[in-house]
Amino acid sequence: MSLSLRKEVGLLGLVAFGVGTIIGGDYLVVNSFIIASTGASVVLAYMLAGVLILVVALNYCELMVAMPYAGAEYVYISEAFGSTAGFILGWLAVLGWSIAIGINGIVIGDFMSVYIPEAVVPRWVWSVISVVVVWYLNHRGIRLASLAEVITTLGLVFALLAYAFVGFTHMEVSNLTPFFVNGFSGFLYATAFATLFYLGFNMVAQLAEEAKIPRRELWKVIIYVIVGVALVLVITNLSTVLMAPYSSIVNVASSEWPLSVLLKPFIGDLGVALVTLFAVFLGALTTMMGCYVVSARFIFAFARGGLLPKTFMKLHPKYGSPYVALLVGLGAGLIGSFIRRLIDYASLLVVMSLVAFILVALSLMWLRRKKPNLERPFKVPLYPITPVATMVFASILLVAFITELSFDMVVLIIAWLVLGYLIMKLYTRKGGG
Repeated sequence: MSLSLRKEVGLLGLVAFGVGTIIGGDYLVVNSFIIASTGASVVLAYMLAGVLILVVALNYCELMVAMPYAGAEYVYISEAFGSTAGFILGWLAVLGWSIAIGINGIVIGDFMSVYIPEAVVPRWVWSVISVVVVWYLNHRGIRLASLAEVITTLGLVFALLAYAFVGFTHMEVSNLTPFFVNGFSGFLYATAFATLFYLGFNMVAQLAEEAKIPRRELWKVIIYVIVGVALVLVITNLSTVLMAPYSSIVNVASSEWPLSVLLKPFIGDLGVALVTLFAVFLGALTTMMGCYVVSARFIFAFARGGLLPKTFMKLHPKYGSPYVALLVGLGAGLIGSFIRRLIDYASLLVVMSLVAFILVALSLMWLRRKKPNLERPFKVPLYPITPVATMVFASILLVAFITELSFDMVVLIIAWLVLGYLIMKLYTRKGGG
């Protein structure tokens, strides 16, 4: 590597970035729809989803410890199939992760409007402020960003566990019926959606180059993150279905803050503000922090690989942050804060993640044959079943979710990929690469 990022992220920071990026501000908002689709069996759906994602993550574990560099998927795919293939996937990922900055900015704006009327301060103002503040934390370096992520993630987990505590103290076992609302098909539907709340574990792979822990131990961090997130998701869902009858959950599913409504009779407005709404706010912050890190590492890696101008690989002389690359996320986040297309944005991020899962699994299999002597401190168990299962699972979800993309989102993806390809070709043709 011609230029490396500073190793300033410890184990706690890695876990916090993983957990905080996965559990976003939309969890307590969207999750009611998943419960409505399957009933109390949502608890089993989240367990199964966690197992499926763990299988997917094992592919990342092997490649991450073999090639612990910023850019992660871009590096793995480039090593297997060439830099053009790696760049195309990475460029699509930049779009998804950068737009997600704006999504979480919108969530924060909605949160603030609960306390300060929009007539006084418009929601978009809070969205812009949050996008700029989180950018500044990343600009000041990964050490400060990591500290902020640890603090906010601990607050997020505490708020979610407080929510679960309220649910368990007011539980009624009779609320577990109906257990399967729409039969097995409804359960599979819920499981598919539940997997979306595990997306972001690959955040750890993006920080592998900056990790202070031994390379051979990195794979364990991803396992810690997924298991930890699974516990939080299962506990909060179990408390929800025990706390409220199924009919009550269905009735509030379409409200702006559905699960907050369920808690209100037990803890009042102040309790709701301190528990569920605070969890939404912190979840949006922690996810936004992770999105900045990922998008900037991709841009930095492209420049280091000679596919973008070297300006994008500049590191701040004092803070060591890829400060030029971070500006891409800042720009996209500011634009996204004004476009309330949350479902379209989320669908784009899901499709991008599923494509990455498939290509990473393919890269693992190809590199096993192409580079059998590559040092691999960790190897996926049950090879080749693990990567093949990953590709089958991700392909099924991809077919289901790609149909959810709106026409203009498809146009945006195509235009973005064409733009990236032209930039790469023009730059490398001029001898920049």
